[in-house]
Amino acid sequence: MRLAEKFSTVVLPMYLVRTGSVKFELFISPPIVRDFSRESEISQAQQELEMWRENTIRKHIDQWYMLHRLRFK
Repeated sequence: MRLAEKFSTVVLPMYLVRTGSVKFELFISPPIVRDFSRESEISQAQQELEMWRENTIRKHIDQWYMLHRLRFK
């Protein structure tokens, strides 16, 4: 989000889903267009992106690794 603020650009959320051992499918979501010069717009865009991220992870939970829960010695 900081880059979008700095350059006042559009955020285009996208993700890949593994469909085979070496095959992936690309999903591109609608862009998040905001006026990043206003604090309220930044906050709104952050909330929208977080909601998109949560929904995407829940939809494809089998594609995610919870590495933050692993402990490496």
